[in-house]
Amino acid sequence: MRIGKSALTVAIMVLLLIVTGFLINNAVTKVWSSWVDYEPPSDVKVYLKLGYNYSRIAEHVIVVLVDGARPDIIDKIGGEGFGFLEKEGVLFSNAYALPPTYSIPARAAISTGLPHEISGVTSNWYNKGVLNLPSIFSLAKNYGLKTGAIGDSSISMLFKDYLDTYIEIPETSGHMKKSTEEAVKIITSGELPNILWVGFADIDEAGHDYGALSSRYEEAIVEASQLIMKMIEALKLRGMDDKTVLIVLSDHGHLDRGGHGGEELEVRRVYLSIMGPSIKKNVILNGDVYYTSIASTVAFVLGLPPELISYSPPLSCVFSEDVLPSLARYELGLALNYGYHLKDLFMVLGLDSYVEESADYLAILEEIKTSNKVDVSSITEYYMKLSELYEDGKKELISRDAGIRVFNATLVGLIAWAPTATLCYFTRKSLWKPLTSGFTGFAAFWASFIYLFGYTPTMSSVNSLDSYIESMMVSTLISIIVSSAVMASVINIKDEKKALLSITPMLLLISLSSIIILVMGVLYGFIVKFPFPDWSLAYLYYTSLLNGMFLALFNGLMPLLVFIGLTLKTKLVKFNKVV
Repeated sequence: MRIGKSALTVAIMVLLLIVTGFLINNAVTKVWSSWVDYEPPSDVKVYLKLGYNYSRIAEHVIVVLVDGARPDIIDKIGGEGFGFLEKEGVLFSNAYALPPTYSIPARAAISTGLPHEISGVTSNWYNKGVLNLPSIFSLAKNYGLKTGAIGDSSISMLFKDYLDTYIEIPETSGHMKKSTEEAVKIITSGELPNILWVGFADIDEAGHDYGALSSRYEEAIVEASQLIMKMIEALKLRGMDDKTVLIVLSDHGHLDRGGHGGEELEVRRVYLSIMGPSIKKNVILNGDVYYTSIASTVAFVLGLPPELISYSPPLSCVFSEDVLPSLARYELGLALNYGYHLKDLFMVLGLDSYVEESADYLAILEEIKTSNKVDVSSITEYYMKLSELYEDGKKELISRDAGIRVFNATLVGLIAWAPTATLCYFTRKSLWKPLTSGFTGFAAFWASFIYLFGYTPTMSSVNSLDSYIESMMVSTLISIIVSSAVMASVINIKDEKKALLSITPMLLLISLSSIIILVMGVLYGFIVKFPFPDWSLAYLYYTSLLNGMFLALFNGLMPLLVFIGLTLKTKLVKFNKVV
């Protein structure tokens, strides 16, 4: 084979790689859109309006969202406010967020009781405006109660149509203090709405900037504790403490070095404490709960009918014995609405056996409704069975399409690996050269990518999409340069196939990156859809797609660097001969 033909082959391969780059770019765009513009599999609606008159436990509920606060650091720091909450209320030692552990999806889940894949709020890039789903804000508004929020732009964006009052506070240093000042003004003025949401942003800011083990993070928690106490004192001074339930919680934690979004335990665990009338005192509960229970708990406290579609039952364990009969009736209504919702969801998804199972549970719940023999424990048990049915249904969907996914992944794998295998065949006598440089470049990509992030990357390390993509580009360029340098150092200048050899490592790099893409394709498919994939794997999938795209689009750099290296090598040899 003459060098001219080899060069022509390389030119064709480079052109094909450019086309591949644009095709992968299209895939990247679709994957990203399928996540941030995700559409739930079915609409969420209220199925039963039972017309039951519920008595209020409290006139007001104040929800203080301590953004980004880790419960273990709060336990370590304590402080007057958090200490008072533990002494005078109920503290949950095992409360959890739902992945992906981002702030905007958390607010939607806390306010509606819906998981991210059902609410449709799946990322911090959500931009569809007001969330027209049953929520504590819409329900309160529909039944004539007053609602308000302070210093939480995400709550304003999601529920502004249902807020009577919203006070905007820039999320800069001093945010918590300003939010508290506004909350105290409202409390002392006697115009406290029935639901008041108060946002604390400073802890999250410190977590992102300095990490959860930093002194700045601890200082922010100390300040938050003091400010919570100020609100409690204002309630006492106004004589409203026996009419107000105070819920203090976080939406996610932070990694030791800062960041959230992934499924790490320190990120998923959240702080949750409740105090007020008919709430137990000085109790620590160790059972697992999720922040999707907050919405139904708030609605029950305010005597609102069970018209939420909450995927988690209310926190019955926090209430004193005298309100449990009323809670049982309320939870029964919630369970019925939840059951009818799941039945419709399973019908849309074509899960006929699950439709039948949900219908069986609904028949039991309808029978309980007519029997007037309702107790909290039995309703909670059926509630949890419905939740287990939902999780099993998601697993069934994944297993049902396994054959199609394996076929598609095999096809994509053949396409991804065929050019590499072909060139490896042509260069088989010198195969160790492209293999050495290709694997070195692959290792260089991940080593540089991890170095740029400072630790093994997860979804929690992506604080900025722009910086994430920049890191991907830099790491890809480093991998190309390293692979090219290795290639130039091992190619013999008399090797007629050096042009073919120079492109083989690039194809190998793309093929290696395709492995994670193929794993994703086998397990879940090639786009984010219901049921949601494992989020850590989805993150690696998106990373590998971007890496493959940049490798293909930057492919001309490797042959260029190899050509420069070979030229320098040739000149050096000639120079040595002359000398």
